[in-house]
Amino acid sequence: MPKVRTPRTPGAQPPVLTLVIPAFNEGARLEGGRKRLGKAILSGAVDPDSTEFIVVNDGSNDDTTKKAHLLFGDLPYFQLIELPSNVGKGAAIRAGMSIARTPLVAFADADMAIDPEHIPQFVKALEDCEVAIGSRRLDGSRAEADTKRRRLERRTFNLLVRALVGVHYQDTQCGFKAFQTPVARLLFHLASTDGFAFDVELLNISDKLGLRVSEVPVAWKNVRGSRIRPLSDPISMAGDLFEARLSLHRANAISAIVIRDVNSEDVTDLTKTASIPSLGAISTCPIVSWGEHGAAILFALCPPSVVDSTLELLNKKHDVGRIEIALADLERKRPLKLLNSRESARRF
Repeated sequence: MPKVRTPRTPGAQPPVLTLVIPAFNEGARLEGGRKRLGKAILSGAVDPDSTEFIVVNDGSNDDTTKKAHLLFGDLPYFQLIELPSNVGKGAAIRAGMSIARTPLVAFADADMAIDPEHIPQFVKALEDCEVAIGSRRLDGSRAEADTKRRRLERRTFNLLVRALVGVHYQDTQCGFKAFQTPVARLLFHLASTDGFAFDVELLNISDKLGLRVSEVPVAWKNVRGSRIRPLSDPISMAGDLFEARLSLHRANAISAIVIRDVNSEDVTDLTKTASIPSLGAISTCPIVSWGEHGAAILFALCPPSVVDSTLELLNKKHDVGRIEIALADLERKRPLKLLNSRESARRF
């Protein structure tokens, strides 16, 4: 089990955005990323009093843990997850997403190669979509110290993505993506790819469910020390893409509690009830309409104990039942509308 450490006691106001930072042997590059983040804080683009930072140490054997405490420990909201072994970038980010409790969540590379100054653009985009992805190929994007080789790698990978998976975005591998948190929990629960192509699987599932995805132009800096070299191992690259394509057939089912004869407003309010301990852990779980007069709470990225305790508590006051929901069940609701998305919150 991963260890979660919170160096500081959070402030009085809860944050609204969580930034997950996966780190595998990133001790040497965390400092540069923290400096770029610091500039964004000074400019006002990032508010540390409303942003939670989760660094996920993906089984590093260098000083990543020490550097993370040193560089991020002064922030009001900071948590460190330590995974016992290296499991891959996708799995590391999934671990961070599983403990995020803010309305919005994003992930960024440890070197902050995508300028954190863009974070307000992603937050703005999420007012009208469920997923916002950075792109280095849109008008208004900038690539500092880019090379012909890197551009060729990106173009080649994108061509393979389109041919093998059918995902059509300008830049699937950009290291900054943001989500409405219930959507992030849903996508990362259904996804199983942990390697290089995990982004492709997330976008593939998003398309299957009819979620709205917005591409945001970004400024990108080629930071030395990156381990992403897709053209250096084309067999591995193609294998990862086939893995992302085939993974949809074995997507993880989601345990859910169906509450019958209840309107969506009551369900979303119920999951925010602080007096019910287990519901505090699922306040950002996705909620969908289910049946003619009911709704289902999807326990994405939640342990079975949370489902069991919540079912016991809800069964005392509501007509409830437990079911397993597969990706195919959600596809039949395309375009999938989550009742506790930001759009739904405005509607209700």
